[in-house]
Amino acid sequence: MSVTHALNCKKGGLVKHGHDYLRDECIMMASYAWNGIMKEPIMRDSSSTDPALIADFKINGVWEAGKTAFFDNRIVNADAQSYSSQTWLAVSKKHADEKHQK
Repeated sequence: MSVTHALNCKKGGLVKHGHDYLRDECIMMASYAWNGIMKEPIMRDSSSTDPALIADFKINGVWEAGKTAFFDNRIVNADAQSYSSQTWLAVSKKHADEKHQK
């Protein structure tokens, strides 16, 4: 296994570890300011055609009292060979758009 493979492979390794670490750190920091935090809440149950939609965490009252905000982090290696011809802005927009299409 190479460092490049470890940075790019989504099946375990550094990407999964980094994602879970970021999620847990966000939950810990948010717990200092808010109550009602839940790890990996189900936003939409699975159906025969679509998988379940699960956020990384949710917090009640972040943007508006009594309203729930869902957060879903993504770890991206912008230095991956497949992104070499794109700017960081283009790479981040692509991933943000993919998140919004779920």
